[in-house]
Amino acid sequence: MNLFKLVSFIIPLFLISYTSTVMTASADEEKAEVAAEIPLSPATRTCIGCHSNITPGIVKDWLTSRHSKITASAALEKPLLEKRVSADNLPKDLAGYAVGCYECHSLNAENHKDNFEHMGRRINIVVTPEDCKTCHPAEVGQFSGSKKYHARKILLDNPVYKTLVDTTTGIRTFGNNTLKPSAPSESTLHETCFGCHGTKVEVKGLKSISTKLGDMQIPDLTNWPNQGVGRVNPDGSAGACTACHNSLLVSSNGGVIAERTHNFGSRLWVRLFGLIYSHPQPKSGDTTIIKNKDGLPLPVTFTGEPASEYLIDKTEQSKRLGAMSNICGACHGSQWSTGHFAKLDNTIKETDEMTLTATKLMADAWGKGIEDKSNPFDETLEQMWVKQWLFYCNSIRYSSAMSGAPDYTSFKNGWWNLNENLRQMKDWMELKRKRADKE
Repeated sequence: MNLFKLVSFIIPLFLISYTSTVMTASADEEKAEVAAEIPLSPATRTCIGCHSNITPGIVKDWLTSRHSKITASAALEKPLLEKRVSADNLPKDLAGYAVGCYECHSLNAENHKDNFEHMGRRINIVVTPEDCKTCHPAEVGQFSGSKKYHARKILLDNPVYKTLVDTTTGIRTFGNNTLKPSAPSESTLHETCFGCHGTKVEVKGLKSISTKLGDMQIPDLTNWPNQGVGRVNPDGSAGACTACHNSLLVSSNGGVIAERTHNFGSRLWVRLFGLIYSHPQPKSGDTTIIKNKDGLPLPVTFTGEPASEYLIDKTEQSKRLGAMSNICGACHGSQWSTGHFAKLDNTIKETDEMTLTATKLMADAWGKGIEDKSNPFDETLEQMWVKQWLFYCNSIRYSSAMSGAPDYTSFKNGWWNLNENLRQMKDWMELKRKRADKE
């Protein structure tokens, strides 16, 4: 072996050995640092002692979090703009420690059907908004009035949306020259619509798992893991605080630009997600209460007329638009932000017009008996119509709202697809009409 090959062989071995040593030392130093600088409860110390080896990624995530860097009592004393805790006071057994594993996973045990005995302590698998409310009651209150809190209910209790979900995700079989639909499985719903809208997490018994410490008995949960915003939890609460957060925004001199809130629609004046058209934000997060002039639980009619009594008025829309403009104006010039919102307004107007055109085609097909309206989502022409507003118009609006994405507004479920789909709808309708005439 020549010298070059020998060096090439030895250096990687040295680097691997050195890196391994450094990583081990770093992990040990990290544990020592946590132990030395952050007041941890004895229970959380026990959790970290095992889980830093068994699930090191979770421990590392926690170490980078705000929860690991301050005691709950110190967080309570922060100045108003820095304060993340909205409770007036905290339980004594929480106040003196960092918010660690045990502090979150042991709360309200009597309400948690997923609570189990683990290493001599009672632990909940799922941390829920009812647990977070111990320190964050205002935030949970804001969230409970939002569309996200009601996200699962909105899909299941609105017959139009439920039909769309079942039609889109259900299994189909072929026989006797017919496509036969069946209900979607829980697994498919979990990885599609309810992945975001939220599953129902229930305890169906105990199961045995193998760990580095031996076999353990833990609660067997259905539809878990899930971070859907409207998730139904084992303690009966709804929501998943881990899904998202909404920050406080301040100017360089400390002035409030936008309040911190967990009601995510409170900064939005228009609902871009077309159902089937864009429309003003609903007054209530529970959109199942809406009835439009067609008698449907939708915020607009098929011809685009809004169910105004359930939607915010122009004054509230202007107020929210002003708040969002202030957010943009914190970094961008007024010409930029004004131009951006003018562009978005035009995008909303034109995509709604394209939805109306497709809907007129669809209504013509229903009126002539070319398609059956009893399920407005299951036939070919109807699914083209759904593509028009659920995929293409929504994608264009979101791309326009986020700005800087002309390739998406053009080609990625964008204007190309929008016009192509409209032409294909018309051609398919003519084809079916001619075939019906011959028969």
